[in-house]
Amino acid sequence: MRHRIVLIAAALSLLASGAAAACSEPEVPTFRQSLDSATTVFVARLVSVGLVEKSQASRDIAGQLETVRTLKGEPKFRYLRHQAVWCGGLRFLVGHYYLFATKQDGSVLHLVRGDRSVVDVSEDYSVQYPPKKPEQLWQTQINDYINGRPLPARFSPWSIMHPVQAFPPQPGETW
Repeated sequence: MRHRIVLIAAALSLLASGAAAACSEPEVPTFRQSLDSATTVFVARLVSVGLVEKSQASRDIAGQLETVRTLKGEPKFRYLRHQAVWCGGLRFLVGHYYLFATKQDGSVLHLVRGDRSVVDVSEDYSVQYPPKKPEQLWQTQINDYINGRPLPARFSPWSIMHPVQAFPPQPGETW
C-alpha cells in the first residue's frame, strides 16, 4: 500500500511538472499588425551572431546587421538583440536576409520572445534560373502592401514566417 501511494505521488508530480513546463504563445502583434504600425521597414543581412555576455547561462544574443534595402523610414540599426530561449525563441541564421517591421529607432533592434515583426526573405536573394520577376519577390509584394497596392489573391507569407518565428500563424490563418 505504501508503495502505491509513493507511485501515485510520483506520477502526479510528473504530470504537474509537465504542465508547468508548457510553452504558451506570447501576446505579440501579428506580422501584418507590425507592418501597419511600423515607422521603419527594411531588409538586412545577418552578418554575425554571438553571446552578449560570456557567462555559461547567458541567453542574450546579439547579431550584426547589414541593411541592404529600405522599404519605409530610415533604418539606422547595426545590431539586433534577443533572448535565445526554448519557448518562443527566434531562429536566425548568419548570411540570411530578414525583413524587419518596427517602430523602434537607434542602432540596436530589440526583439522579444515570439516576435512576429521579422520574416526571412533569403529566397529573394538566391540565384535561380529562370530568375524571379520583381513581382514574385517577397519584398516587392510587401512593399506594394505598405504603399497601398493590392496583394496577390493567393498571398500567404507563411513560408517566410516559419523559418524564423516560433509561433507563425498556421496556413489559412490571418498573417
